[in-house]
Amino acid sequence: MGIQLSERAKQRFGPKVEPVTFNASLKEEMAFALRGAFEDRLLRIDTDPKLHADLRGVKKLVTSAGNIRFDGDTDDSHCDRFWAKALRQHAAKTRKEFFAYIIDDNNSDPWDRYHWTPASQFFR
Repeated sequence: MGIQLSERAKQRFGPKVEPVTFNASLKEEMAFALRGAFEDRLLRIDTDPKLHADLRGVKKLVTSAGNIRFDGDTDDSHCDRFWAKALRQHAAKTRKEFFAYIIDDNNSDPWDRYHWTPASQFFR
């Protein structure tokens, strides 16, 4: 259902977009990682009552075949806010390096004043 949206976003924003196909194993990985982040107190929860409802609304079910399935339903959504937060955590875990354009005012040569530097050195 979202393939066309991801293709359009990829055309418009290029490499900033990474399409994600939700399948059982990815959902399991993301749900348990989100739960672990909350248990380790690495995340804060906004005071939005709809977000709270979505976070509480997802239930883990084990099928008769032994597979894990996640079911979520609240008054106004299918716990989309839960999956959005889990997807955000997943993206943050796998983020790519990005670069910052640095201006070195100490360098008198105008051609050497500007250079690309890995931004991770600024966010340690």
